[in-house]
Amino acid sequence: IIIRGNSSFGMLWRVEGIDVPNPNHFARPGTSGGGVTIFSAQLLSRSDFSTGGMAAEYGNAISGAMDVHFRKGNRNERQHRFKFGVLGIDLATEGPIKKERSSYLVNYRYSTLGLLTANGIYLVGERVENTFQDLSFNLAWNGDDKNRFTMFGLGGLSREHYNPVDNPLDRDPDRADNWEDRIRDGNVGVLGGTYTRLIDQKAYFKAGVAVMGSEIDFFYDALDSLNNRSNYHDERHNENRISTSRTYSRKLNPSLRFKTGAFINLITNYDFYKKTVARSSVSDIIAENTDLSVNGQGQTQFYQYYAQLSKDLNEK
Repeated sequence: IIIRGNSSFGMLWRVEGIDVPNPNHFARPGTSGGGVTIFSAQLLSRSDFSTGGMAAEYGNAISGAMDVHFRKGNRNERQHRFKFGVLGIDLATEGPIKKERSSYLVNYRYSTLGLLTANGIYLVGERVENTFQDLSFNLAWNGDDKNRFTMFGLGGLSREHYNPVDNPLDRDPDRADNWEDRIRDGNVGVLGGTYTRLIDQKAYFKAGVAVMGSEIDFFYDALDSLNNRSNYHDERHNENRISTSRTYSRKLNPSLRFKTGAFINLITNYDFYKKTVARSSVSDIIAENTDLSVNGQGQTQFYQYYAQLSKDLNEK
């Protein structure tokens, strides 16, 4: 998502009110942030999208915020769905865990592109394999009339593989993609839960916690005329974190609402790395000319606190 020309890295993503990494397949640097979300529209409930003038609760964002919420499964009967379309095979099931008190909703997808490239049909580009798969779920319980619990998760695996021409004699010496074997992996996983307490008819308290990780890895090799490999580009954008949220909201009157809360992100491990190697030609790597431009590992924390008043001036 590109907003006012800003980088996709300026977007804030939340799921069930908790900060998460970019939840898209192929979300590598240099792209628009990925073109396919790692959760199906089958799971979506009301979601908020802000492109500017954002409320105080949306911090650490340059361009916009997408606050995604998953719907609850059917609490009375089981339902199953199968779809096959442009994006891929989509399987969903939902139903009660305990009738009228709790429910489950699970969705799995496997990409059409993966099915086609497995059979030698390349739609994205010549010798380019694109594949992704994802699994997402939402479990919901009503403890009683005032206490509600949810457990949710989403995970996605994606890979772009740019294959070289098989026969070295058929490779054009002036076309790098004839001599290069490039792999781009993008993996994301989130597991979390929320607790909501309805204090009265005008106020509620909500708490959430999630553990998550994201990995974006590049592996680029060049082949010579004997198919010997030489690595010329490696890159990693990896992190693991624990995120929590606390929210208190009260409706002061029919048109005025007060909301306050806190977000804590504990990045338990990050690993950023970029290495490039010069070459005199598309197949000739100069191993002595290695540039290690990024190499950072560690951990950090980020805390946000906010309070806001919002008023509806009239019905419109």
